[in-house]
Amino acid sequence: MLPGSIQGAEEAATSPIVSHQDMTYGVLSLDNRRAWRHEPPVAHDIAWAFGFERQAEVQGTLTGHELAVFDGAGALDLADPRGRARVLFGTAKRHDHALVLGPSSVHTNARSLEDAQRRIHTLGAQLQQAGRPN
Repeated sequence: MLPGSIQGAEEAATSPIVSHQDMTYGVLSLDNRRAWRHEPPVAHDIAWAFGFERQAEVQGTLTGHELAVFDGAGALDLADPRGRARVLFGTAKRHDHALVLGPSSVHTNARSLEDAQRRIHTLGAQLQQAGRPN
């Protein structure tokens, strides 16, 4: 379990990681064709899942190596119809600001994104000059 907490039928888990965001984020290993349902906190209005090992069923759709994003509140249903799938999943309260997406980061405005990309480029050049791989 990464940030957040989950409540299962038989046990609960809370992450020792403290986050400034209201989110649940974890990795789920499904085996023996099992299904699992995550009931997020009421305030969470967006969910996502990424099957990174084998294929998993996310909200009834078979997916693998694709990011599935779900708008709206409610349970997140994950299942393993074939055996031994691993899924990265999360739920959260939608961010209050419009977001600008970059190739490797998310910012709240275009200038912040440009500044970050410029800084990454500068650091990469410094590493190359120092003879270190970047």
